[in-house]
Amino acid sequence: LAIMRRSNTPLDVACYNSMIKACAAGAEWSGALALFDKVRRSGLVPSPVTFNTTIAALAAGACDWQFVLCLLGDMQAAGLQPDAVSYRSALDAMVRARALGAAASCFREAEKVASLRDNDQAQQGPDEG
Repeated sequence: LAIMRRSNTPLDVACYNSMIKACAAGAEWSGALALFDKVRRSGLVPSPVTFNTTIAALAAGACDWQFVLCLLGDMQAAGLQPDAVSYRSALDAMVRARALGAAASCFREAEKVASLRDNDQAQQGPDEG
C-alpha cells in the first residue's frame, strides 16, 4: 500500500479487494475491516466483490458475527443484493459463533432472495434476461 502511494499509483477498488483478500487468507478480519473503511473514506464505491471479500474475511477471522450482519445491511443500503457468496460467508460466521437463531434467519432470507430472483428470471423471456 505504501509503495503504491509513493509511486503515485492510483488505488482503485480492485487494489483494495486484493488487499482485503490477503487479510482474509491470513484471518486478519480487523485489517480487512479497516481496508473496507478506507475504500469508503477514499470516495470509492465498494463493489459486490469488496463486500463479499470483507464478509469472508470477517467469517474466517472469527469476528463478532454481528459485524457481518451490518455489512449485509450496508450492502443492501448501497443498492447491491447479497448473493450466494455473501450469505454463505455470513452463515459461516454465525455458525462458528454458535448464533444458530441468527443463522436460521439468515438462511431463510437467502432462500427468499433466491426464490424472488428465480421468479424474476422465470417471468423474463429468453431475450430479456
